[in-house]
Amino acid sequence: MYMKKYDESNIELKRKISLFMYLCMFAFFIAIIVYVIFAKNYNAMIIGALFLATAACFVTGIGLKMHVTPYLSEMLLKKVNTKIDNLEFFHNKGIPEKLFRDSGFVKKYISYNSYNFTTGKVKDYDFIFSDSIVRNITSTSGKNESVVIFKGIFGITDAKIESNVDMVIAPDVKNKLLNNLSEDVKKIFGANKHVVRLENIEFERYFEVYSNDQVEARRIVTLKFMENLLELKKRLNKNVTVIYKENRIYFFVENRFLINSFKLYLCGANQEMVDETTEILNLLAETVSSI
Repeated sequence: MYMKKYDESNIELKRKISLFMYLCMFAFFIAIIVYVIFAKNYNAMIIGALFLATAACFVTGIGLKMHVTPYLSEMLLKKVNTKIDNLEFFHNKGIPEKLFRDSGFVKKYISYNSYNFTTGKVKDYDFIFSDSIVRNITSTSGKNESVVIFKGIFGITDAKIESNVDMVIAPDVKNKLLNNLSEDVKKIFGANKHVVRLENIEFERYFEVYSNDQVEARRIVTLKFMENLLELKKRLNKNVTVIYKENRIYFFVENRFLINSFKLYLCGANQEMVDETTEILNLLAETVSSI
């Protein structure tokens, strides 16, 4: 565990020192520019000293930042009041790539990176999720480039209702906010899945349900689940995809990480960050525990 070696006050001090080092770095850099512009006679020793000071501040700042970030994340999660029991956090671990492939969410990609692994229980069901980034190669003007095709929260839990049904709940392609990834998602699930119509007009404004068994899909997609998924979508204002496959539920929240590392580094584990993280954890817990 990260917190064994340093207490909160030490971590907060290191965070502030790191920020101060970055400020000093920018100050020295500006001093170099001003000196070069206005000095009539350049002094190599002065410029060299300023460059060394800039480099020293940068190295110190980034070193401290990399060191304290895992501790800040764990400090934050220790403060949240979540509906997830036995919550544990591992900054440098992630969900194994095999589980991502098993979901079938993206069939073609070149790299998968997962970190901020978090695990717990929701109503006695194991619940794991992590921040993840997936890349693929695209061809632009004859050049192959690596592009991000998914970044956000990837999570898994066991289904409460055992069934052989395969089901995908994806953003509705008619929604103007839909991005290209969601169109790809809708194409890759196979011709054996058909649109499932549900008696919830508002839900169908934002989501389309596909399944190989319409009757079973309607039994699993309860009114409570639709309400919770709508709430998650609206509160986060992000695209959400849920895949029910082999009695396991995979879910993907696009362009939203569990922990905003940049904001956490700037502000520390303050109450605003605690409230923000608590909200997203509880929204996820409510949603996945109702299917």
